[in-house]
Order: sequence, then C-alpha cells, then structure tokens
Amino acid sequence: MTRDRAFTDPSCFHATLATLLLDRDPTVPPAAVLGNATATAAHRSADGTAVFGDTVEPLMTALRARGHHLLHRRLREPGELDALTDALLGGLSVITVVDTFHLPHYWVNLDRIHGLHALVLRQFDPADGTIRMTDAVDTTFFDQRVTLASLDAALRDEQQLQTWMRPMSWGSGQEPTPEDLMRELAGHAEALAGAIPDGLSGTDLVRALGQDIERLVSARSTLRSAGLRADDTGSARITEVMTGIWSYHYTLRWFGAYLSLLRLPDTDTALRQASADVTGAAQNLLDVRGLVMRCGVSGPDRVAVFRAEIARRLGRVESDLGRAADALRSVTAAFPARHPEGAPR
Repeated sequence: MTRDRAFTDPSCFHATLATLLLDRDPTVPPAAVLGNATATAAHRSADGTAVFGDTVEPLMTALRARGHHLLHRRLREPGELDALTDALLGGLSVITVVDTFHLPHYWVNLDRIHGLHALVLRQFDPADGTIRMTDAVDTTFFDQRVTLASLDAALRDEQQLQTWMRPMSWGSGQEPTPEDLMRELAGHAEALAGAIPDGLSGTDLVRALGQDIERLVSARSTLRSAGLRADDTGSARITEVMTGIWSYHYTLRWFGAYLSLLRLPDTDTALRQASADVTGAAQNLLDVRGLVMRCGVSGPDRVAVFRAEIARRLGRVESDLGRAADALRSVTAAFPARHPEGAPR
C-alpha cells in the first residue's frame, strides 16, 4: 500500500492498533474506538513527582470497552517467540514492539539508538518466509514484504523489553447505548480534572509535572553555572518526563478526535467545546515538551524566560482540561432530563 492510501499517525501504538481495526472494518474511524481513553497512566510518588506506568493500558481499556480483546505479552517470556510464529502461521495479524536499532527502514535510530517501536505483521507466506510489515508512523512509514528472519535481531535483542499483541476476540461492532456513553463521559470528566483513586487526573498530572520540571530545570541550570555537565544529573528523569508528556499528549489528541465524532441530541455545542479544549491542551503539552528540551541547551541568561513560558503553557493545559471536564459534566447532568428512563447510574 502506498503512503497516501494508508492510515498513519505519529503514535506507533495508535497507528498499529488503528491499522488492525481498519483491516477488520474500514467503515469505523479508529478514533471512535482508540480515542475513548483519558487515563494518564500516572501516579504520584512519595516525593510528589509523577511516575508513569503502562501507557499502553489505556488503549487496551478503550478496546475492551468496544468488545475487542488483545493479548499483550513480553517476547522475552518462555515460548512467546514461538507463539508469535505460530500466530503468523495461523493467518493472524499481530503487532510487534521491536528494537529500532536493527530496523533497516527506521532511519531515525538504525545502528545508533536502541528504542522500542510498534509494527504490524500480517499475511505471512511460509513458502518464502516473508511477511507484510507495516510501520504506520508518518515519519518512518513502511509497508512492504520482508523476510521474518530479517526481524530476528529486532525481536530478540535483550537490551529492550520487546512485546507483541495478538487479537483474542473482536467485538460485534454494535454501537454503545446513550446510557453507556454517558457513563463513559462521566468517567472521562473525572479523568481529565477530578479525583482518581491511586492515580493522577489530567490536572493533577499537569501540576505534578510543573513542580518536577521546575526542579529539573533548576538543577541543570545550577550545574551549568558551576561549569559542570548538565547530563550529570536528572537525565533519566528528564527522559521519563518527556516520554510521559509525549504519551499523554497523544491520549488527549485522540480523545479530542473521539469527541468530535460523537452525535448525541442537544450536546453538539458542549462536545465541540470539550473537543477543542482537549485538542488545545494536547498541543500545549507538546509545546511544553519542546520548551523543556530547548531550555536544557539554552544559556543561563535564557533559562528564566523558558521557565516562565513553560509555566504559562502548563497553566493553559490545566485550564483547558478543567473546561473540557466541565463541558462533559454538563452533558451528563442534562441527560436524565432528556431521558429520565435511561439516566446513568
């Protein structure tokens, strides 16, 4: 398939899962399934910093909400590489999360950087040992047949925690009832700006990130002023923060697309507003990520300027998420009046 006809997205997990969904039913927009997620996948540590967990789990939850069940396993576990091969031999389409250091088409990291990246493998031909491999990320798009053996290093290199996913069962395709949608929207409002047991809502995460980024920027600035390398402290934490921001930005961008697809009586204005606010928050988070990266290499005289802009952008994210949550709450609050027999419980 040529790139202009393929589905692509900057998020490799969204892109690969969307590819599987479109293979199954091209009439359903992937955002109608994968966008139904708002969890940050983060919690607060004892020292107040945000700690990110499994950022793929919110997508698995969104899939299960529509009846789609995928098995997600580590390839390092005994028997999993054989199970992957058996699944391909059985005609299944699967997702593999592999080491980009060994991917010839992945020019960003090839022979330079070990990192994880999701691909779709399908249409295995045992006669010549080839597989159709699809990288549905826009900047590294690839959709050609390769030998399965050529992926051996990318699948096996033990410097990374490679995983794979295979469909266990697909949903019926039946649309959720208005009552179910209301329950989901109420949960999304809390996930954006509410109280999350054992976790962080979006606004909680933004506040925690603000404190964390301020500490990291201050520490790096102090080191540079003393003539020490900024990489001597905080590098791992900065990487974690940048990855977490990147992931949550995708979650919000897709949720904004999901809201734009919903069609419920007398809710268009509120849903459009919530979609715009969430999309705006996603863009500002992406901008914050870029500002933090630029601040890390800027001169001491510019650090204060970057810190002020980072704080301002995070304030806008918090405001946007709060406003989106309020809009969703207005939709769910009005539902019993319109449908008293089907009020969400």
